[in-house]
This record gives sequence, C-alpha cells and structure tokens, in this order.
Amino acid sequence: MEDIEIKRAEIEELNSRLQRLKQELEAEQQSIETDRKYTEGNSQKIHNLNVRIGALNEKSNWYNRTLADAKAKSLIMESMVNDYNSALNVYNDCLQSN
Repeated sequence: MEDIEIKRAEIEELNSRLQRLKQELEAEQQSIETDRKYTEGNSQKIHNLNVRIGALNEKSNWYNRTLADAKAKSLIMESMVNDYNSALNVYNDCLQSN
C-alpha cells in the first residue's frame, strides 16, 4: 500500500508541474502571437521572435514527454491498485471461508 501512496504522490507532483508548465506555454504562445504582429520588416525582431518560438517548441516537447511519463506512471499505479485489490479480495474470501 505504501508503494501505491508513493506512486500517487509522484503523479500528483507531475500533474502540478504539468499544470504550471501548460500555463507558461499558453502565456508565452499568446505573447509570441502578439509580438508577431509587430515584427514586419524588422530582421532583429524576427530573429528574436524565432528564438522565442524555438524555446517554446523545446518547452512544449518537454511538456509532452512529461505528460507521457505521468500517463505511464498512472497506468502503473492503476495496475498496483488492481493487484492490491485482488490480493485483498483473496484474503477476504479466505477469511469468509473459515
């Protein structure tokens, strides 16, 4: 049972991190969209915007990897809970048969 609680805490931490990161990504994307309107013909602004877009893409890739990790850990935890419940049911069945 302790292993399940540890896994649950890991997943909660990942989900919290994902939520913060998603908010950061959305804010940066909105900022980029706003700044994109004011870059026409200015090569320095275009370059700076492209750098920001590259950073946003990297952060987005990291978000997607972390999301996949959280989903995998959730599946593992679900399997652990199912195994625990099965063992508990077997134990309860043994108690009732005596």
